[in-house]
Amino acid sequence: MMEETKMQLFLSVFRRFPQYDFIWKWETEEMKDKPDNLFLSKWLPQMEILAHTNTKLFISLLGQSSFQESLCHQKQVVCKVKYTKIK
Repeated sequence: MMEETKMQLFLSVFRRFPQYDFIWKWETEEMKDKPDNLFLSKWLPQMEILAHTNTKLFISLLGQSSFQESLCHQKQVVCKVKYTKIK
């Protein structure tokens, strides 16, 4: 799960853009302080969402498939890089 501070940061950004709807893959379909413009789901059809004309931005950890799918559908991407130190 995401740290509380990071989750609250995302929620505050979503609230600042009430004219847009946001879709977030989340392990539960409930969230404390969830804004009205946020839809949560445990599973999402990523290819169909990326193919939709109303999709403006894709926020992702950007694995190989997500990278290729976002390129294929020519969507703007914000990538949250997850890394580990190699010892």
